[in-house]
This record gives sequence, structure tokens and C-alpha cells, in this order.
Amino acid sequence: MRRTKRALWTAAATLAWIALPVTASAAPDKADPLAPTGRWSANQEGQAALPPMGWNSWNAFNSDVDEDKVMASARLI
Repeated sequence: MRRTKRALWTAAATLAWIALPVTASAAPDKADPLAPTGRWSANQEGQAALPPMGWNSWNAFNSDVDEDKVMASARLI
């Protein structure tokens, strides 16, 4: 009984090992992710969405910007 189980496991492992290159070579190639798809997305109103806006506090300082103000703003961020 023990020999039969071992023989079955050996046969199954051998078949899996032989079949592995066949299934790997039959796998379809991945499509180029940068290839054009032909699909377009347009906004309903005809205008593109605004880009994300960042934090900008420099207009509060006018032209009176010095190192202390820059470092204080950097610490707050």
C-alpha cells in the first residue's frame, strides 16, 4: 500500500513537472500597457477637470519673505 502511494505521488509529480513548460509556453502574451486603446473619455460639459490644487501661502507674505518665514512654513507642513 505504501509503495502504491509513493508511486502515485511520484507519477503525479513527474507529470506536473513535464506539463509545466507546456502550460507556461501556452500562456498568452501580455498586452503592451502603453498601447492605444481607442477609448476616449471626455467631460460632459466639454471642459477638463481642474488639476489638484496645492497649498500655497507665499502670497500672504507679499515680497517680505525671509528665512525665518520659510522655515516656519516648512515646519507647519
